[in-house]
Amino acid sequence: MSMVYGPVMSWRYGRSLGIDPVPPPKRCTFNCVYCQLGPTRNPVLSADAAQETLPDEKQLFNQLDEYLRQISIESLDVVTFSGSGEPTLNLHLGSMVRQVRKCLPELPIVLLSNGSLLDHPRVMKNLSEFDIVTVKFDAGDDKTHRAINRPLAPFRHDQLVKAIHGLRTKTNVTIALEVMLLKLSSGISNISGKARETLVRELVELAPVVDIFQLYTPWRPPAEEQVQPISQSELKDFALELSSSIDKGRIWVYGIHDARTHSASWKSHQSIRNDILTMLQRRPCRLKDLAQSLDTSISSLLPLISQLRRVNAITVRQHLNEVYYSAQNEV
Repeated sequence: MSMVYGPVMSWRYGRSLGIDPVPPPKRCTFNCVYCQLGPTRNPVLSADAAQETLPDEKQLFNQLDEYLRQISIESLDVVTFSGSGEPTLNLHLGSMVRQVRKCLPELPIVLLSNGSLLDHPRVMKNLSEFDIVTVKFDAGDDKTHRAINRPLAPFRHDQLVKAIHGLRTKTNVTIALEVMLLKLSSGISNISGKARETLVRELVELAPVVDIFQLYTPWRPPAEEQVQPISQSELKDFALELSSSIDKGRIWVYGIHDARTHSASWKSHQSIRNDILTMLQRRPCRLKDLAQSLDTSISSLLPLISQLRRVNAITVRQHLNEVYYSAQNEV
């Protein structure tokens, strides 16, 4: 399965060519309750422990070269390193970014990370190669951090704050914080009570070193049924509170900021079936998501989706009155 996938229609960055440096099955240092890839069944506690099974820049070059022969490069807005695990686990990340930049010199390159490995010297050096580093920041205190993000190795919330400061002093990247706002049926939430107060306070305190604050809620199927998204009005209310201390132009709110304005354009598909699977390995998708990404119609996708379901290659799940498809882990 190729580590190159998409392009994903990103509400934050537009038509995003995906690079997955930690290919399936999911390997991560967290077990977030809302993860769209489901529970972490292959925990990895350190970057050094994962290297033997991870790809390098040579493998990426071959797969990227094949991919770029099929896609219209002009229809891409950004390249994003993300996928089926924590991307900073791959210590070849820096050389991979340099390889992508040779092939796509005009496109900004983004990393999506949970921030747990930022204190690793080689990881920090790798991050300096990116244009934008987006770090998960879902809590303002350790109790809420452990309840939502569930780190699999000892990793305190204050370590994340320190690492973000280090990212500012040691690199020139644009720093974005992605803040997943949610409720759990167990009663835990980061948008009410003390947890909200501490989260707002820490975001404001980080404002001098952070460029962009991205607020959203779990709109794709989460790992656990107890996860409940918040309403658009609650998102706006949280953004309004932040904007009393942070310039509102730096606050991106899901449902208001939306870069998904155009579809991708393909020259050809070697195998649209494989393109569907590489997408669904990395994120649950609706039919309209796949159609936009693969430059095709929903009607042409339906027979392929039916075929993949018949052979148990994909699963189907309903969430918030929408139907989502995901690839089986073993595919």
